[in-house]
Amino acid sequence: MKKLAILAGAVLAVALVAQQAQANLIGGSVNMSGSLALGPTAPINYADSLYTAFGVYSFGATTVSSGTQAYAGTTGASVTWNNGALPLWFAPAGGIENISDLWSFTSGGSTYTFSLASITSWVVNGADTQGLLSGLGTLSATGYSATPGNFTLTITDSSGGASAQATFGFGASNTALPDGGLTASLLGGAFLGLAALRRKLNR
Repeated sequence: MKKLAILAGAVLAVALVAQQAQANLIGGSVNMSGSLALGPTAPINYADSLYTAFGVYSFGATTVSSGTQAYAGTTGASVTWNNGALPLWFAPAGGIENISDLWSFTSGGSTYTFSLASITSWVVNGADTQGLLSGLGTLSATGYSATPGNFTLTITDSSGGASAQATFGFGASNTALPDGGLTASLLGGAFLGLAALRRKLNR
């Protein structure tokens, strides 16, 4: 009975460790929408199209359009962009990266932020009306551990650069190991250790 109690206690401890190891990671995704201005430097060249613009010169009014898991219930929150760190260059080579708190918003007493680490791609469609920017960064939120994340920024400019502003949709989500995968890996390794412990106790 003593051996069984030791093993049962060890299994319980492992399960708790596995649960706690990923309990603070941010899960889910958040989507935003708003307007932005294209251009390399001030004053903005309103003739810049998605093909010719160097990046986003400034973001306009932005709100959270949807959110899941850690971002559930944040729809409608007003988003603040770190415009002081812009322009946000499209080109990965020579572009501004490592932008702390690229955006932030508060909802339900919690503050959510995203810090840009790198830009991985920028693609414009043939009609020069839509561009897709992708990159990596870190998601942060009150009560959670900083979590690796990725993002996509979809810019729509039906004018082809003839207007002052374009609209956009921004989506960010975590790229951390899913809950079940992390728990399973921790438990798997622990049970191997428990098997060795049981053989030693049985000697």
